[in-house]
Amino acid sequence: MTIKTYDDAIKFLESFIDYEKIFGSYYTPEREKLASIRALLDRIGNPHIDLNCVHIAGTKGKGSTAAMTASIFSAAGLKTGLYTSPHLIDFRERIQINGQMISKEACVRHVEGIREAAIAVRDDPAISELSFFEVYTTLAFHYFKHEACDMVVLETGLGGRLDATNVITPLACAITLIGHDHQAILGDTLEEIAVEKAGILKKDVPAIIAPQETSVREVIAKEAKQRGAPVYRVSQGEVKGSCGSQVVVEYLSVQNTFSVDGILHAYPRLEMKLLGRHQMVNAATAIGLAELATRYRFPLPVEAVENGIKQVYWPGRFQIVEKNPTVVLDGAHNPESAVVLRKTLEEYIQYEKLTIVFGGMGDHNLRAVAETLFPLADEVILTRTQNPRATMPDVLKKMTEDLCKRSDVAANATEAMELARRSVGPQDAILVTGSLYLVGDVLSLINKPS
Repeated sequence: MTIKTYDDAIKFLESFIDYEKIFGSYYTPEREKLASIRALLDRIGNPHIDLNCVHIAGTKGKGSTAAMTASIFSAAGLKTGLYTSPHLIDFRERIQINGQMISKEACVRHVEGIREAAIAVRDDPAISELSFFEVYTTLAFHYFKHEACDMVVLETGLGGRLDATNVITPLACAITLIGHDHQAILGDTLEEIAVEKAGILKKDVPAIIAPQETSVREVIAKEAKQRGAPVYRVSQGEVKGSCGSQVVVEYLSVQNTFSVDGILHAYPRLEMKLLGRHQMVNAATAIGLAELATRYRFPLPVEAVENGIKQVYWPGRFQIVEKNPTVVLDGAHNPESAVVLRKTLEEYIQYEKLTIVFGGMGDHNLRAVAETLFPLADEVILTRTQNPRATMPDVLKKMTEDLCKRSDVAANATEAMELARRSVGPQDAILVTGSLYLVGDVLSLINKPS
């Protein structure tokens, strides 16, 4: 069938297996060589080869870092593509140029542009399957090439080594904080996970590495040496002045004012709307990445970095969407994210009573997240999204009831927020967390026209 409407495009994309919605084995023999997406890209002329890209992997903060990097490039006057996942409300959020997501009309045109090739690859008996993420990544490359983007920022979807985005040879790479996530696929230990994330490193491609656990840092250093990748590091207030191979970030005030000594320049006073000290580390990583990628190709004025960081918008990450009572949305879904969320909540939000609306995916360590956050709450409302991987509320209740002062269950985000609002006053707070999918559901409710 020909793709004529946006609904046609959606139906076609959704006809491919989507590992974001199912439990299953992701790493097949074909993916060991990224055979499926390489075959698809080859059939449409390999549009990714001509793109100037930066590549970001990690467990925590990679989406924020990607958004910041793209914002810096845009502020420098570059036509900048951004590819991220997952989305919160509209899956077109995953493909943006200069902050504008791909239009429905463009989506129709570019899905039609890759349709025949995608069908041919899917029907090839030598290739076991073609996933939604591989098709959607190809769609992004096709769109960015057609739109003649100056720079493209790519966030890995899962892992790094075998992620569909890893077909590119970027100008520079970044690895954000590595923690425990997707252990069934990436490995049980931080060291095993680090090997997968470090799979994006390539010979002679410089990489900026966010602060890591010692064992993780050692793994990345080993992988970088084996691959011939020059490494730059982010440090927190440890070195002053000219940094050489380090990017140094220093916290200045609770208003998210901070300084960064970069690879090329010093930025003595940066401001950012995103809240949390962890976002300052992400910003330092983004600045280092932008400096590494542009230093031989495009000018990167100090003002572009300052304006890019100041203007960045990345919803669902400690986002305050309402006040009186305060409603905070954060997609924390692993133990490391929960620790950071707790620290940020304690630093930035004052409340008399806290209600947590919580739901998450069955392949995440939700018990560990709950152990960190639930002791703060006067009430916990357990719910789920419509994603088939979501854990049922009654299962969550049994899993966490010993951690709750009081808990209740709700069938969906709408019911959960109704329950939460009934029990809070103007001086209280509601925290929605456990999954970006849940955050997206609640954000849709808040943005829905009355």
